[in-house]
Amino acid sequence: MAVMPNRLILFASLLVGHAAFADHQIVRVDEGLAYVDIGKRDGVAPGQALEVVDRATPTETFHLGWIVLDSCGDGLSMARVPEELRAHVKQGTVVRMPAHVAVAAPAPAAAPAVAAPPPPPAMHRAEFRHEKPGLSPPGVPLTLTAFVPQELGAPTLMWRAVGDHTYNALPFAAKPDDYYTVAIGPESVQAPGLEYYIVVDGPDAPRALAYGDPAAPARVDVEGRFNATTELARYGASEELSTIGELVSYHVKGANPDYYYRFEGEYLHRIFKTIYSMRFGAGYLNGRTTDTGTMVPQTIGFLYAYSEAEVRSSEMPLAFLPRLIFGVNDSGVGGGFEGRVRIGDELGMNFEAGLTILSRLGFETFTTLTLHPTRRASVSLAAYLENLPVNTDLGFRSYVDVRYRLQGSWSTTLRVGVAARSINTIGPDTGLGIAYGF
Repeated sequence: MAVMPNRLILFASLLVGHAAFADHQIVRVDEGLAYVDIGKRDGVAPGQALEVVDRATPTETFHLGWIVLDSCGDGLSMARVPEELRAHVKQGTVVRMPAHVAVAAPAPAAAPAVAAPPPPPAMHRAEFRHEKPGLSPPGVPLTLTAFVPQELGAPTLMWRAVGDHTYNALPFAAKPDDYYTVAIGPESVQAPGLEYYIVVDGPDAPRALAYGDPAAPARVDVEGRFNATTELARYGASEELSTIGELVSYHVKGANPDYYYRFEGEYLHRIFKTIYSMRFGAGYLNGRTTDTGTMVPQTIGFLYAYSEAEVRSSEMPLAFLPRLIFGVNDSGVGGGFEGRVRIGDELGMNFEAGLTILSRLGFETFTTLTLHPTRRASVSLAAYLENLPVNTDLGFRSYVDVRYRLQGSWSTTLRVGVAARSINTIGPDTGLGIAYGF
């Protein structure tokens, strides 16, 4: 496409004297290309020159240079930015066109030199063929195909995740018979979906829009569910057996005993669906303390089993984990409930908060922050408020869990912390656990 010399364009603008101007803005600049909020409905066509101005005041502007439209959509057009203007052209830069040019009317016969060249033949765009995919599964490469006639070349996919503002460029690969394909990686194919448009190099318009445009991209919806293959690769196992033991002591030397210990063993099965996992376990809690009301030492025991389901969102890092607890103590059959909410990726940084209630024993409420400094290690910082092992005295405890994955599928957890009912009643909170995934 022939680009008009700046001198000719400036002369043409002087011919109209102080005619009214139609101002527009550059909405995006990408790799030397400017996207302008003007299109065919405004009466422009490829080859139209626009003046780039610097607005000093609402009524005063300074001429910076010219850009020429390479391709035009209905409401958005694309132009190459000359090298000398790239420092000045950015998002929000004002461009303008004499009002007489913005009207879809024939160019004046007296100034044929400034008439815009005709757009590329319509058949070039008409021959480009592409069909948008339908609903796609998550975690599976998304392959797009296009038929690009020989007059056109270098098709490039511009894509982004729904909600993002920046497009990524991905070139198509040539196949036999003028077909081209491109694949977006499985890690990027996630709910809610992707947006894209396609550009090609034409005989008269490099990087011309061939399908969609940046302001109105095509959209491919991605199913809001988990991909079992991807999730399994992240966790390394769908099943896990684990056990942990913990000692919490509020006891101070010379005072009445005040402690409890707990052992738990469990089986975890990951389903990789909305109900992401199921957990089944059993445990034993035994403690000794003094009832502050009667001052009589007590020994407490609770043998229990539990089942837990994790309900996880596939579109945001949010999970709810309810747990039902059934067991027996010295008074007979008892039970309880635990509920946790997790915000964040389980394998990344996340925050949990929850509440546990055990019949005739008491309650505990807790918050936990978990970090993963390396692929093998995680660190959890927890704080609990509770009145175990009997529902009389309130206590506070805090600990650090360090979990490390050993060679193979084994991992171990070390717990170190403190427990206190008052400033004078402080003891250790320690624990050790081991897990095996398969």
